[in-house]
Amino acid sequence: MGTMSHDAIIVVGYSKNDVMLAQTAVLRLAATPTDGAQPMQECWSDLVSPLMSSVMNAYASFYIAPDGSKEGWGTSDRGDQFRESVIAELGANHPNVTVVEVRWGELGDKMFVDGREADPKPW
Repeated sequence: MGTMSHDAIIVVGYSKNDVMLAQTAVLRLAATPTDGAQPMQECWSDLVSPLMSSVMNAYASFYIAPDGSKEGWGTSDRGDQFRESVIAELGANHPNVTVVEVRWGELGDKMFVDGREADPKPW
């Protein structure tokens, strides 16, 4: 057995074009093997959702699903590397999108918005 904790990323922006550019950058990162992984060992692009449009106000978003691996396992560590590279890329090169990181599970619940810890209280 191992510790199960899930990490996901939500990317949102007002301009569909800005969000598409961010998603393209994420998919490019997903195609790059993380340290210790053989090409195609994990298919991170499978975790990236299609682009979604809001019902009102022209917002667009996509989601990066959790990797499903237990903490400390190789796949989990490589998933952490992938998510860290996504957050670094979006923070450095895509200022017009908001990046929300969410963690839940046995290690506790946390939420970060554009790198700042947010209050995860229910609304």
